[in-house]
Amino acid sequence: MTARQDAAHQLLIEGQRALDQGNALQARTLFKKSLEKSPSFDAAFLTGLTYGQQNNLKMAASYLRQATQIDPGIAEGHFNYGYALQLQKMYELAHAAYLAALNIKPDYHAALHNLGVVLDELGQFNEAIDRYQDALKLEPDAEETLNSLGWVLIKVGRNEDALTALNRALQIAPTHIKAITNRGLVYVAMQRFREAMEDYSTAIALDPHDPDLYFNLGQAASHRKLLDEAIAAYTKTIELKPDHAQAWLNRAFELEKLKRHEEALVGFDQYRKLKPEAPFANGFSLMARMNLCDWRDYASSATAILTGVEHGKTAMVPHSITLLPSKRFQQRKAAEIWAQGYHNDLKALPFEKNLKSHASRIRIAYFSTDFKDHPVGILLVRLLELHDRTKFEIFAFSLGIPTRDQIRLRIEAAVDHFINVREMSDADIVQRARQEGIDIAIDLNGYTSDSRSEIFALRAAPVQVNYLGYSATMGADFMDYIIGDPVLIPHDHDADYSEKVVRLSGCYMPTDPTRDISQKNMSRQDYGLPEQGFVFCAFNNPAKIAPSQFDLWMQILTGVPDSILWMSSTAPKAMENLRREAQSRGVEPDRLIFARREDNLADHLARHRLADLFLDTLPHNAHATANDALCAGLPALTRLGETFAGRVAGSLVTAAGMPDMIAESDVDYVRRAIEIATSPGLSAKLKSRLDENKKTSALFDTESYARDLERAYSVMYERQTQGLPASAIEIE
Repeated sequence: MTARQDAAHQLLIEGQRALDQGNALQARTLFKKSLEKSPSFDAAFLTGLTYGQQNNLKMAASYLRQATQIDPGIAEGHFNYGYALQLQKMYELAHAAYLAALNIKPDYHAALHNLGVVLDELGQFNEAIDRYQDALKLEPDAEETLNSLGWVLIKVGRNEDALTALNRALQIAPTHIKAITNRGLVYVAMQRFREAMEDYSTAIALDPHDPDLYFNLGQAASHRKLLDEAIAAYTKTIELKPDHAQAWLNRAFELEKLKRHEEALVGFDQYRKLKPEAPFANGFSLMARMNLCDWRDYASSATAILTGVEHGKTAMVPHSITLLPSKRFQQRKAAEIWAQGYHNDLKALPFEKNLKSHASRIRIAYFSTDFKDHPVGILLVRLLELHDRTKFEIFAFSLGIPTRDQIRLRIEAAVDHFINVREMSDADIVQRARQEGIDIAIDLNGYTSDSRSEIFALRAAPVQVNYLGYSATMGADFMDYIIGDPVLIPHDHDADYSEKVVRLSGCYMPTDPTRDISQKNMSRQDYGLPEQGFVFCAFNNPAKIAPSQFDLWMQILTGVPDSILWMSSTAPKAMENLRREAQSRGVEPDRLIFARREDNLADHLARHRLADLFLDTLPHNAHATANDALCAGLPALTRLGETFAGRVAGSLVTAAGMPDMIAESDVDYVRRAIEIATSPGLSAKLKSRLDENKKTSALFDTESYARDLERAYSVMYERQTQGLPASAIEIE
């Protein structure tokens, strides 16, 4: 050894002593001097490590690279160089460094583990899984590797395998917080939300200051419809991290479900402030204001959103855009944006040979979150009871929280197979549908709240239908048909629907004419209505009341001085806003009377008879609400819009044998309403005519409706089995 080498070695010894004493800065100075006197692997390596300890990763990588150049045969040099690169997110270079380490030392567990991490970051998930598994062959009880393996398995959808890896990690290290959190994610993916909440709660007990743990807990609680718990978790997230935009948004969604619209609006506006360019941010805020009948800047906001949609922007969710004065092509564009953004990467699972597909009965499966006392369930139940069981085998795939109300019990009794799949993953539900040999899958949700259209993107059945629950096109190539009728979707509207249109001979909407209507002796006084004077009824959701619509109602009240407008009770702020808007239009606020919620459906239907005329809305008509009015014997005055959502009531009154109740224009709408209210006996004549029509009109002939719909299903099935594409279907 030369004198220079000897001096360099002595400096290394002194540097190591300084490092052992905790003086990293002095140690690094000594190591660098050693390197200057006589370049050596140890001097460069230790200099790099001390830079790394001070988080100067660029310098650390530089010296560690120098170490590998001085002696390329030491695996630890390549490993540490790779780690310095990895921490700088220079994954390609780190990948090469770890491979160099493994070429020297194939059983290097840490290098295999870190190589898995890098491959994960590079999106090479299957290769990452292989490296983690190689590492576990060397150290089967390495909890970090087990956790990392579980994380990547989640990403590729191998949930059962991920659960096995994470359970093993937690057997070895029960307080491994990342493994606990990752297992919660697996449970969410598997729809096992109760267990996910338990894991997140355990993680929070270990680290009560991590906002993301509360956020995850909120998401799991939301899936279980534990709204108060979800709101509390999101609130805690925001307390810990006030700029957590997604927590503000999710909390607002839960508040909306509880009709706490003012608080929800604060959340939506805060989300928009934090993420002004985020998808749907402006649309969420506008929708919240519409729920409050807060019409400040309504016109400019709606115009901006619709213009954004035309230019391909994610400005508003497709279900909400139906409430705006939108055109059909704008609604289709919004739906296509949604489908491409959220379903484009979902590829249909391959169909294996379906041994049941040519059974004696066609297998029809209805999918819904709303097989219960809900407008969809109420409208659908009689149809299910009337399906021809000799030709069709009927399945109900329930995606919602189980209930035991009368509608749910009727639906369960009406179908051949009622299957609760709420806690199954989308892929598992699709596989179950395949196993059952479903020929035609019916989506009763579309893009409405809590929908799971991913099931249809994965192809639950060879034929898939958009029906009843969603009032627009879904803009997706995985939906083959949409159920309509000649009023709802005239032939010249077909181009604005991605699905092929099925036109039933009557109204597209089924009705249950057997619904119980209370025979109680009800009086106007019971509901806070004046004993004398004309009662206009408008029980629509407040979000459907556009400012232009309210203008017409106030013109009607002005033209009928002794009349009142009976509306659904809603948020206190919304009612306050509506009364203020009435006063600004010269109408006394107390002429707006808000009906309390009536939980008993029979009583709710019966109280319609206390009113004289139902007034519909535009651009979004009353749907189930108009059906309720007509079933209860209350005539409805409507107008035809240009979209599906704006033509439903027109379809209903036409099928009820009263097409003359479709006004030709806004002016005609106001004129007709005033005429009916001021012409003695005219309202009573309309009611009497509606009662007579119940005996013969298509709207109340659900048995014929069932046969028509089944004819459509049969045509769909025959075309599919013959290898023909979906095509428009006309049921005469």
